[in-house]
Amino acid sequence: MIKFKVIIIAISTLLILTSKQGNSQNIEGNWSLCVEGNDEHQILSNICREVFFDKNGTGFFKNASGDKSNFRWNIKDSTIEFNLKPEKDNNTWFSNNYTFTFKIYNNEQFEIFELNEKNSKWWYTLSRAKRM
Repeated sequence: MIKFKVIIIAISTLLILTSKQGNSQNIEGNWSLCVEGNDEHQILSNICREVFFDKNGTGFFKNASGDKSNFRWNIKDSTIEFNLKPEKDNNTWFSNNYTFTFKIYNNEQFEIFELNEKNSKWWYTLSRAKRM
């Protein structure tokens, strides 16, 4: 009975670690931020902003003018937190918040990465073409 419990705990731990790694691996690369909104409004951008996530936990956000915000990112469960470095990069960041809940899913043509601000009703939809 004890061996059985140990095996279940080991399998559960492996599944949790794989799930966390899968989330971070799913977001690596370039994304376009073209749609944002809240319960009352939806904003569609003519020129999409770019968000890049590197596998080492760094990345950048580039606004429509080409100005960049460098960041570090960290995922815990279904929450992603951004830390901007240096502080001046806050001027080009796309939100007033740095912690979001998120979900990733696919539709017929795109991978969708939805960010929802914590303690706010604002959301941001990042997308990219499906990877083959």
